[in-house]
Amino acid sequence: MDIKNSLLKQLSESQDKIIKIIVLPVFFLLFCILLVSSGFYLSNVANLIFRNYGPNFSYWLNVGDQFQLERSIKKFNSSTEDWKMMLKHESFVYPINIDKDDLYIEYPFNLNLQSNVNAQLFLKTKYPVAEVLVISILILLLFLLVVQPIRGAIRKMLNEFKNPLENFILRLSSISDLNHIPNVAPRYDFDELNQVNDAVFKMVARLRVAGQKIRNMEKEMIISDVVKQVSHDLISPLTVQKTILENIKEKLEPSDYEM
Repeated sequence: MDIKNSLLKQLSESQDKIIKIIVLPVFFLLFCILLVSSGFYLSNVANLIFRNYGPNFSYWLNVGDQFQLERSIKKFNSSTEDWKMMLKHESFVYPINIDKDDLYIEYPFNLNLQSNVNAQLFLKTKYPVAEVLVISILILLLFLLVVQPIRGAIRKMLNEFKNPLENFILRLSSISDLNHIPNVAPRYDFDELNQVNDAVFKMVARLRVAGQKIRNMEKEMIISDVVKQVSHDLISPLTVQKTILENIKEKLEPSDYEM
């Protein structure tokens, strides 16, 4: 069986194309989901930190305890590398020189003060783009590892269908005479192939009936041609004789004319 233009081969190639087509969108979608999820997670962490430090900072600002403010902010910034804290209150800014980085995300929170003066606590952390990228790649690799057994199962299924299909095509291609086809259709493991097989056998049965009708018509046409020829061969000389007798009717005796 020539598989250059084989349907089974095209199905297998289509499967590979589909997998290649969905890999990039799946990776992009996965990356976006993880990125949004990480942003949501960082926002919750920032709110948790503010709930822990906000009340104390508001109290120290109300009583003017700048030492406790600077001490707490310095301790927080030195204790963690992921998060940085900065306080702005009128002319008071601590720490003054905080690192600026485009990959960092900043969460501002307003502090409750007794006066109408605004005070803000800024929590800053590095956006985990690299971590999200690595996790996305790992999940994608895991997805591809799961896809491989699926591809193998599909190819195995196609190969199981290939053998009976080849036998079916070989049986059809070897037919040289309708009379050599058995009256009972062979059965296969696939219902679709059995349906095609049954349709072919029904068509063969109709062809047999049509062929018999054609042969009968040919016999009738041959008999009709023979009858026409014999009739012509008999009628022609009789017509000549009749014409001659009619011309000499008056010269013959009635008994001779009848004869």
